[in-house]
Amino acid sequence: MGFGVKMVFTSSKAIINDLTLLDKKAPAAARKALRKATGIVLRSARQMAPIDTRLLRRSIKSRVYVAKDKSAVLGEVYVDHNKTMVIRKSRKTASVADPYFYAHLVELGTKPHATGKDSQLWLQRPDKKGRGGIPGRQRGRYHPGAKPKPYLRPALEKNKSAAMAAIESTLDAELQRIWNGR
Repeated sequence: MGFGVKMVFTSSKAIINDLTLLDKKAPAAARKALRKATGIVLRSARQMAPIDTRLLRRSIKSRVYVAKDKSAVLGEVYVDHNKTMVIRKSRKTASVADPYFYAHLVELGTKPHATGKDSQLWLQRPDKKGRGGIPGRQRGRYHPGAKPKPYLRPALEKNKSAAMAAIESTLDAELQRIWNGR
């Protein structure tokens, strides 16, 4: 028989009561820790978001919540609805914009495409059997596409270690506070 260590846990009511208390208060501690971590990523994402009308920056929000099955505490940074009248000085036009509908296009970019009724975009479309490419046209005004301007993913990558450190330090402090009965 090799070398080993055997541990035996015999329960006492005081330990069971402490663990039950910890089980009840741990989700609140986890939410507090995730709020700090999402705040770090949120600030960075707002700084990295491209500025056209500042509407996209104002629409970046964060939230922390418990999963429906109560198995996890989740935190996210996202773009929310924020309908606002936008006046573009360069074109001297006004329109209603909601970043919720175009934030993914800014983050990931777009391919060239046609919009409106005036232009055509020639595409290689598959034939009826799904083979090859038959030249076809898409009617509408031509849009050359847009290069990606990522802001959410780089904010997370840049601040991953700082967010993890914030979670660790906050959780450590909160669990120590709970364990000491304060």
